Amino acid sequence: MSCIISKYEWDTLNPDAFPLKIISTQMLVSIPKHSHDFHELVIFMRGSAIHKIYQEDGTLKSYSVVQGDVFAIRQNEQHSFENGHSAFYYNIIFRSELLQSELRELEQFPLWKTFFGDSCPTHRMKSHLSPVDRAEVMQKIQALNQELEFQGDGFRFVAKTLFLEILAKILRGTRQPILQNEDFIIELPILQCIGRIEDAPEKRYYLPSEANSANMSIASFTRKFRQATGCSMQEYIKLLRLKKAENLLMQTNINLEGIAAECGFYDTNYFIKVFKQQYKTTPAKFRVARTAQKDEKT
Repeated sequence: MSCIISKYEWDTLNPDAFPLKIISTQMLVSIPKHSHDFHELVIFMRGSAIHKIYQEDGTLKSYSVVQGDVFAIRQNEQHSFENGHSAFYYNIIFRSELLQSELRELEQFPLWKTFFGDSCPTHRMKSHLSPVDRAEVMQKIQALNQELEFQGDGFRFVAKTLFLEILAKILRGTRQPILQNEDFIIELPILQCIGRIEDAPEKRYYLPSEANSANMSIASFTRKFRQATGCSMQEYIKLLRLKKAENLLMQTNINLEGIAAECGFYDTNYFIKVFKQQYKTTPAKFRVARTAQKDEKT
């Protein structure tokens, strides 16, 4: 039987209260089938699980989620989680009236329409945050949670602003959203490999070793890794390293040699080359431009 969480169960979801709340969930194995009369934005911070959506026509859609994945659960949508492995995630739950005045602007984001639009896609779409972006989002979630908990002067304005900043970060994203095929389940060894890489992209990873650890052939491992991430293992590692380098260029004064080494690029010239391919500018010019933008804002 589906458990419906009433809007009257929490003060923040009462008609006269602020319709926004954060719930953190440490999932041991599973979360039973349930639904709720509000929207939910789920941000997986650690671990993995299988997410199941129960369609109105009785069909069941299942897909894997892993740390860094972000996806939406719509109002009244029945769903559950199974096969959790060290899963920890945040649920940002809200009612649609909270964002009524921003709705037109939010609809400019294709991912918003996929997450919360009127038409329900046959396939599920999720976005993915790099470790750097995930850390930034976590800081904003913690600040938002503090506002909601202590409710100081103007907390509604500050909380809504923080929520919009979180949404903007997710909706713009750093990668193309991942289209999950029907009943697509990522095997646990692949999920574990992705987790290791995301936790420490600067380390060295060897395809034969990872395939052997997963008890797969190199061809099978490569195919399944690409299905899970949209790219090869080496490309995935490179993208994560570049994202880390981008953050260090903006936030520190470390020289290029130091950044290259800290991000796992053991040749500075190669680091500059791949950075330019990805960002269409050199790391040095990127740093100058971002520093100038920051100075203009201050």
